[in-house]
Amino acid sequence: SPFIHGRRVAQRDVTVAAGGTATVPFTGSVDSPGIHTGFVEVSADDNPLNNRRYFALHIPDRIRILLASDYPSERIAARLALAPQPQVRKRLSIEETDTDALLGRNFFDYDCIVITEWRRPEASVVNRLLRYVRAGGGVFLAPTADADTTAWNRLIAGPQHGLRLGPNPAPPDPA
Repeated sequence: SPFIHGRRVAQRDVTVAAGGTATVPFTGSVDSPGIHTGFVEVSADDNPLNNRRYFALHIPDRIRILLASDYPSERIAARLALAPQPQVRKRLSIEETDTDALLGRNFFDYDCIVITEWRRPEASVVNRLLRYVRAGGGVFLAPTADADTTAWNRLIAGPQHGLRLGPNPAPPDPA
């Protein structure tokens, strides 16, 4: 069971054989920014020294987000998805830029980077994003409807995820 500030926030029953392991997902939330402490505890067994593990979480006052796209008008939907309610907007600091200006930004100044409506990813930007992610940064990427799938497959989908994006279908004839 996970505990935050001494209060149990979830509980699951799992049976694990001696010497075995199990992955048990939990969810929980905190009501305020700051440092939050807790522990995860399992039922008593023959070795009480390994039944509890402690953790600490830092929830920032404001979450710094870099929002980029090839088309500035398309950032409106992403901005609304990130912060649909006024109280959420207060907790987010969203800076916007065009994708061709990404190399001029220090990704480590942000908690999360959202790039939507990205037609053709560049190797230099993708390499910087990979360093950022490996250091613990969060990234969300979305191609445009007319994306250069060759570039996406070469730089992102294939080498990073073992995927292949297919060619975009022709739009339906409005007639």
